Amino acid sequence: MKIAHRILAVTMFAIVGVTSVARADNADLKDLLSGKQVPLALKLKDLDGSWRRLRVTAPSDAGAFLGAYAQLMGGDGAGVYYTKGDTVILAGSTYVIAYQHPSKPVDMMAMMRGGTPPEPETLTPDTSLTLTLIQLHTAGTLGDIRPFNLDQEIAEQTGLQKAVEGAHDSSVNAVSVSNLKQIGLGLAMCADDHNGKLPDLSDPQSMKKALTNYITGEKVFVHPKTGKPYQPNPSFSGKEWQGTNAVNEVLVYEGEPAADGTRVVLFNDGHVTQVTEARWQELKKTSHIP
Repeated sequence: MKIAHRILAVTMFAIVGVTSVARADNADLKDLLSGKQVPLALKLKDLDGSWRRLRVTAPSDAGAFLGAYAQLMGGDGAGVYYTKGDTVILAGSTYVIAYQHPSKPVDMMAMMRGGTPPEPETLTPDTSLTLTLIQLHTAGTLGDIRPFNLDQEIAEQTGLQKAVEGAHDSSVNAVSVSNLKQIGLGLAMCADDHNGKLPDLSDPQSMKKALTNYITGEKVFVHPKTGKPYQPNPSFSGKEWQGTNAVNEVLVYEGEPAADGTRVVLFNDGHVTQVTEARWQELKKTSHIP
C-alpha cells in the first residue's frame, strides 16, 4: 500500500508541478457545491494550456466494445478528466478538483435483451463539462497526463467516435439479423398451421397481427436503431412458404438502407443476409416488391 501511495504521489506531482495548487483544508461541502469556490460547470473552450488532461482508469469487466464506448463517453471505467491540479480536503479525504464530460447512461438490461447503447455525442468547443471530485485514496491509475489542447482533443475524440460508431453499427446489424430470423421462424410456424400458406403480408400491421401467437416481443418487428417496422412483401400474401425459387425471393426486409447503403433481408427459404444496394435493386424485381 505504501508503494502504491508513492506511485500515486509521483503521478500527482506530474499533474500539479506545472501550476500552483489551491488547497482548501477541511472545505465546507455546502460552499463547494454552491459554486462559490469553483465553477460547477465549464465549457471545453474555457480550458487552456494551463489545464491538464488525464485519464482515470479503474479495473473493468466490460467487453471491448463497451470499454471503448465508456472511454469515449468518459465513463467510470476509463474516464477523461480535465484539471489544474487543485485539491480540496473534505471530511479528512483529499480530492482533485476536475471536470468531466458527463456520460450517457447505458441500460445494461436493455442491451442484454438485444438493445444497443445510446449514440455517442460529438465533442465541440461548446461541450459542457461538470465538476468532478477525484478521491486520491480510492482512485485507480492516473495516466495519459498531458497539457490540454482543444484541437487535439476534438480530433482524437472524432477518431474514437468513428471506431465506436462502427462497432455500434455492427451491433445494430446483428440485432436486425436476429429480429428477421425470428420473424422468419414465426412465418414458418404460421404457414405450417395453415397448410403451408403464408399469412396476410399486405403491410407491417397485418404481418404482426398474423404472428401474434408466434412472436411475443414487440421490438422484434421494428428496426433496433430507427424504430421503423420491417416491411413484408405483399405479393406473398397467401402464397406458399418456401416456393420453388425461395432462395432468391425476398419475404421481409429493412425499409431503409443503412449508412453504407446495405440492408438486411429475409428470404422465403428462411435465410437472412445483408445485401448491397445493387443487389437489392435486382431482388426487388425478382421478388415483385412495389
